[in-house]
Amino acid sequence: VGLTGFRAGLESGGARLAHVHALEGTGTLSSGMQAFRQIREAYPSADAVYFGSDVTAVGAIIAARDLGMDLPGEMAIAGYGDLDFAVHVRPALTTIEVSDYLTGKLAGRALRARLEGDGPVNPAIEVPMRLVVRDSTPAK
Repeated sequence: VGLTGFRAGLESGGARLAHVHALEGTGTLSSGMQAFRQIREAYPSADAVYFGSDVTAVGAIIAARDLGMDLPGEMAIAGYGDLDFAVHVRPALTTIEVSDYLTGKLAGRALRARLEGDGPVNPAIEVPMRLVVRDSTPAK
């Protein structure tokens, strides 16, 4: 479902997608490095990769640099979470920012409402996100 939504969001913005492929990982630097190598082998002409966490995205940056790649010239890399180190990696990581505090606050409100009998069984909670563009993706 997440991958389907990701694809729909990209396509609605006019992106032309040749491949959208999901790989399982452990959320570590090593899994990001391994995933990046697998992607390069399977799709050598790929020019952008998105990772579901900033940690795995940084692993991909390490692997790309080990391969001598120009980032973002040959490959754009983005992550999710806007963790504090994302700005200090070179190139600085483009990421999706989501407030853990706000997510927790909204979840707490929904739980309290449900426990008090005022809330729906499975509420849909919208959490604002923000794209933070940095040096790991081209400026356009």
